[in-house]
Amino acid sequence: MIKTTIKKLKNGLTMVLVEDKSKNQTTAVLTVKYGTKVSHVKVLDEIIEIKPGLAHLLEHTLIENSIYGNVSAYFNNNYVNYNGFTSSKTTYFPIKTIKDFKKHLKVLLDYINVIDFDEEKLEEIKKPIVDEIIRSKDRSYYKFNEAVSLMANNKTKFVGNLGEIDDVLKISVQELKRVHEIMYQPSNQILSISGNFDTDDILKYVEDLYDEYNIPVIEYQILDEEDTCEYEKNEVTIIDEKYDPICSLEYKIDLSGFTKEEKLKIDYYISYFLTYNFSDNSKTYKRVKDEHLSAFSFSCSKDFITRNVLLVRVVINSTEYDKIKSIIQDVFNNIYMDKEYFELWKRESLINIIKREKNHNLIRKSLTNNILDFDIYYNEGIDFIESMSYEEMKNLIERMDFSNYLFAKELKDVNE
Repeated sequence: MIKTTIKKLKNGLTMVLVEDKSKNQTTAVLTVKYGTKVSHVKVLDEIIEIKPGLAHLLEHTLIENSIYGNVSAYFNNNYVNYNGFTSSKTTYFPIKTIKDFKKHLKVLLDYINVIDFDEEKLEEIKKPIVDEIIRSKDRSYYKFNEAVSLMANNKTKFVGNLGEIDDVLKISVQELKRVHEIMYQPSNQILSISGNFDTDDILKYVEDLYDEYNIPVIEYQILDEEDTCEYEKNEVTIIDEKYDPICSLEYKIDLSGFTKEEKLKIDYYISYFLTYNFSDNSKTYKRVKDEHLSAFSFSCSKDFITRNVLLVRVVINSTEYDKIKSIIQDVFNNIYMDKEYFELWKRESLINIIKREKNHNLIRKSLTNNILDFDIYYNEGIDFIESMSYEEMKNLIERMDFSNYLFAKELKDVNE
């Protein structure tokens, strides 16, 4: 039997617990609501500039210069699967183990909350990160993605999750400690656990640990501007002889006029919309093939870059840039949908929810994402899926403004 509990402790820590004692493995993920997008914060009258790449460097330093030394050695010696990840919005630290879960959970929480960084060690940690930054420039379509990111964020300088070498090399221990005490407070953390454990026991155990940490509360304000849905330009051209021509059309959609429940439904409905219009079985793709515009499939993505801004992107390899742009825009301008296909998609979504409810890890992941993306502290269930309708989907998508777009194309040669 799976038992799900969500609780916010008195220090602000959110706990998502999905107990399933029939399983052998237990997973814990500490998610910090701080990522690479944050560049300026204000504490009292002090404005703190956070250098690009600091969030990623902090993640590495917590692991490699912890109070346990390099915590990798501890986890490896105890057969614990572990890692750390930094994105634009969050930093998270997962562990998976079969035995001694409470012991390993304490190590996870200790090394993230109790720090003692060393300047000399920090310089050693920077070396492989510098190599990682250099290697990142070899990724496929690096120039293309860099240019699209610049335009999407209306920036003049590209800042990826890794940062740039000069910025990373200048980061000091003092800066890491200051950002850690501000951004890693318990109120900015979500601890999600799923698998074989006892809920009441873990709740008390974690609460006692945080009481021992006695982390001070620091009021702060993020000064970075909210993501705007407007693009300074609607088109960008990139020249890169290394890779095949490619183009993308992306939309930033303002959802501030929608409720959080509507946003959750939009997350589902947009998935249907993209699948119906851009899968290999779609009329759109058939047209692209019939007109010999591309031999490749469409690639689609959606991301809530903030709780009020949805980014939808469609990408395909092609040299027929204008025709591809016209075809994609036609889909978003006319909102093509099909009721029969919707009912099939809805049935599949219902099956996925039924399957999810039998998997403690999927329940945990979905709950955590709902909290982060929508400020919703529950999982959508069978009733939620059954309440969805073709008419509601049509109404919600037609309310969305698709006028803010960016078309990007990459050419091998400037003369193309």
